[in-house]
This record gives sequence, C-alpha cells and structure tokens, in this order.
Amino acid sequence: MDSEPGKGAEARPLSSEDQRHRLIAAYQRTGNMSQAMREAGIRSRRTAYKWLARYQQDGAAGLVSRPRARKTQRTVPEALAGQIRQTKQEHPTWGKATIARQIAQTAGQAVSPSGVEAVLRRAELWTPRAPVLLPSRLDREALLAALAEGIHLDGQDATGATIRRLAPALRQALTGDEQAELLHSPTIGPWLLNGLAHLGHSYMHAGAAERAAACFRTTLRWLGEERQWHWRQRQRTWEEHYTVFGSSESVVPWCHSALSIILGAREPAAHRHIDQAVRFIIAGGLAGLPDRHVAVHRGNMLRDRARLRLALGDAGPAVERDLRASRADLAGNAAEGMEAATESTWAHVRSIQAAAAKDHDRPRWIAALDQMQAEIATALALVEQDISFVLPVMLVIETTRLQVRHGLAPDSRRLASAARACLTYGYGGHAGALLALPGIERSLSAGLIEQLTAAFRPKGAM
Repeated sequence: MDSEPGKGAEARPLSSEDQRHRLIAAYQRTGNMSQAMREAGIRSRRTAYKWLARYQQDGAAGLVSRPRARKTQRTVPEALAGQIRQTKQEHPTWGKATIARQIAQTAGQAVSPSGVEAVLRRAELWTPRAPVLLPSRLDREALLAALAEGIHLDGQDATGATIRRLAPALRQALTGDEQAELLHSPTIGPWLLNGLAHLGHSYMHAGAAERAAACFRTTLRWLGEERQWHWRQRQRTWEEHYTVFGSSESVVPWCHSALSIILGAREPAAHRHIDQAVRFIIAGGLAGLPDRHVAVHRGNMLRDRARLRLALGDAGPAVERDLRASRADLAGNAAEGMEAATESTWAHVRSIQAAAAKDHDRPRWIAALDQMQAEIATALALVEQDISFVLPVMLVIETTRLQVRHGLAPDSRRLASAARACLTYGYGGHAGALLALPGIERSLSAGLIEQLTAAFRPKGAM
C-alpha cells in the first residue's frame, strides 16, 4: 500500500517545484489549505497562497520559479508627500502608520508606512522612535505604556504597528524572572493577558495563524490557572482604551472563538472551542457587564458558531436558529460591522439553499439568489458605516466568494479598495485570501496583484 503523502521512511525530499504541484493537487482534492500545506511540506501560508494565485493565473507554468527582478523605488507623488508633511507638522506625535491611515481616509489614496517615513526623512521631519528596551529589572511603567499603546493600535486595526509594539514588550515580560509576580498583580496582570490576546488578534490579520493560536491558548491557560485574580481590583483599567474585546471578562469567549476560526471547521476542536464560548456567556461568565454588552458578545459567538457549521455545508435549522438569535442580540446594540457580519452569514445560508435548489426547483433557486444578493448589499452597506478598517476587507472577500460561486459579477471597486487596505495596514492573511479568489485577475489590476503577492513577510515573533 502506498504511504501517505509526505510520510514513510523511504520518501525522498521533494524539490521546490514538486512541492508546489503537490500543494495544488492536495488543495484541489480537499479544498483545505492547511491540509494541502501539510501534504506538500510547505510551512508558510503566505507562500502557499502565492503559488495558488500563480497557478490560477497561469496554470502549471505559474508553478515554475521566476527570476527575481530588481526592486525599483516608488516615489510618493508630490501632492501626497505635501499632505504627509503637513499632517506630521500638525500632529508631531503621530507615527508613520497613523499618518498612513489618515492619508488613506482624507486623500483616498493608499501609501505605505515606509513610504510615509521616506517622505518625512527627506523633509528632516522624521525622528525614529526609540525601541521599547526594558531593563533587566522591568520598568513597569514602560511596560504598561507599551501594552496600552499596543492594545489601542489593535483597536484601530493597525496590524503591523500592534505587533511591533506588543511583541517585544510581552516577550520580555512573560519570559523573565518576574513573570509569575507580574501575572498575579491586579495592576499589571490583566494588561498582560489582554495585551497577549490583542497580539494574537493582530497576528490573525497578518496571516500568522500559528503565532495567533499560541497567544490565545496561552491566554486561556493562564486565565484557567489563575481564577483567584480579582479583575476589578486594579489601579488602572485597560478598558479606557479602544479595544477589540471590550472588557477583561470577554477575553475568554473571544479567545475560544478566534481559535475556532484558526483551526477551521474540519477540526473537531474548533467546534469545541466555539461551544465553550457560547456556554461561558450563557452560564453568566459576563455577568459583570451591562445587559447590552452581554447581548453583543452572545450575538457574535452565536454567529461564529453558525459560520463554522456553514463551512461544512450545514445550513439546517440549528444554523438559522443561531443566526436569528444573533440578529436579535446585535440589532441596535452593536457596531454596524458586527451586524454586517451576521447579514453576510445569512447570505452564506442562501448560497447553500440556492445550490441545493438549482437543478430541480428553479423558482426556489432564483428566490434564494435574490435573497443572497439582498443580504450581501445590506452587509456591505452596514460595514461601510463601521469604524473598523479590517471588517470591510473581510466581508468583501466573503461576499465575493459567494457571488463567484454562483457566476455573479463581483464588485471590482470594493475589491480594489480591499486590496489597497491590505497593503496599507499589513493584512497579510486577507491579502492571501484575495489572491485566492477565482478570477481575481479580472477584478484587480496586474499592479495591485503584484504588490499583494510581494508585499507581505511574517511580522514580529513572540
């Protein structure tokens, strides 16, 4: 009997090109990129999606290595450079990532943080920020400042900046001799654990799934071991900063939900994690929060549980029940982006219903597609009102995937906007998902595709 791919004592090492062919074959067979990467022996998700994009564009010829072209420096247009200089002069404490986000909002043009830095250096307006160097005996005020800024940056979806700020501070704090003392401190402990969860959140958007999972698992393990911590007995609260998780208590269900997303629907552990998140909330784990906040977290977890089942093709009554409850919980209580995510999930239900009816019930098929398109339009209209930068990218990718599946034309304008956001904010994981969309070369310019393929490298490390 043939051994499993990639196993067996006599298996010879695969060449790079053989790995690529094995990756594509496994992905076409399973539809699961993680499994395809394991079979091909490829560790980098970014690399895997790069070769998938090339295969989709050029077929087998795209799997052949290309000669490296010399990088040419792209100069920021003078009009944009003037806005960058003016913004820095008006806000001297802003860093390059913050200025890049501001320019993207006000000028409607994407410029990378490194491009901002280059402009400011030429104008002698750039002062490099001193790295967070924590002495052997930890400067706790410096640590708290680094954690506060990193959590705030993650709340603004500044993925790369979050990783650069949180990773070195957490690495030193959580691997040093003072780790146990810091974690037990009611002043610093919650900051450390929430900082670790926010670092995991940014790693997810950067496409560093393994690092993200390590952050979430470590957070849950420490929370489980240290139940005697008194969350309310602390001299400084981290909730005063804009955060992703919203409160100390809500870190538990969010970590479980994030792990379910990272693991994927085919992993039984993913379903256990999301069920734990829902049970935690229903059992009163968020009893210290206002009812409105509890409803928001419950609605998000119920939607995430429905999404996990939908990924396996299950659009049954349990899924619709969770989504109805999610819609009711979020209505009037949440940011528009959360409601948009639930509407996008309803569109996925309609997609499955349309596929089931297509060959034998044409009226039902058409009705399901009409409902899907209406829910997609609602989701995209809602998410455009949200303050998040990353949610519009995620929902554009999700809804485009549904439309392409049914032969419907995607929104090229929104796809291009999502691509520019990936380049501006460092969303490496979502860039890979964009490149993997069938027919993406017909919606994005060759220049944007080239930038997306080349721009991302693993950022930071814990």
